[in-house]
Amino acid sequence: MSLRLTLLCLGLVILAGVFLYSRGYFQALFSKRLKLRSISARKDPVIDGSSDIDDSAYAVESSEPDTRLEDDEPHFGRLHQVGQVEKPPAAKKVFAIRLVPENDETFPAETLVLALRAAGLAHGDLGIFHRVSADGGHAGTFCVANLVEPGSFDLAKLQESSYPGISLFMILPMQAKGLSVFDEMLAVGRGLADSLGGILLDESGSRLSVQRERYLREEVIEFERRHRTGAGQS
Repeated sequence: MSLRLTLLCLGLVILAGVFLYSRGYFQALFSKRLKLRSISARKDPVIDGSSDIDDSAYAVESSEPDTRLEDDEPHFGRLHQVGQVEKPPAAKKVFAIRLVPENDETFPAETLVLALRAAGLAHGDLGIFHRVSADGGHAGTFCVANLVEPGSFDLAKLQESSYPGISLFMILPMQAKGLSVFDEMLAVGRGLADSLGGILLDESGSRLSVQRERYLREEVIEFERRHRTGAGQS
């Protein structure tokens, strides 16, 4: 009896297997298991610790590459490193005052030239007048130019010429003490104004006031101070 029951159960199992196989159940189940194993292998790769692969190959590179170029380095820095720093050219500054006729006229050329010579000025380079220094040279002094371009005085045409004004100017730095030369230039300008009947103006064309004179003197002092400091540090 038990044998017959066992054979009957076995037959039912076989029939169920045949039925499921005919429906494709086992094929689908087997395919699903292969797919799950494939996904798991891609998701969690296993790296053998005993492998000879260099770990640096797996280092994460920065998403922001270094874009600094050599040209970004300051030019001064590069020159300084190789010992080729060049000194900047010395700065220059012009200080000037003007002398014009008081009644909007012109200065007769001959009268003007005689007054300039009487004030210790000599006709020289570029056709302009220079204040003669104690050693007879023109270096480290101030100059006088005609207000009309190119600023020169044509001594061959004094009889028929006239000038609307003159410019007394000095250029710093100079060999002599700048403040002394500036004060001397102002004194000559005042003397010429008295003898020629003119008025003194600053470089912008405004009447030269006492306050403006003081301001110009302070500028001369400050420029020379900066120049001495820069020369001492170079």
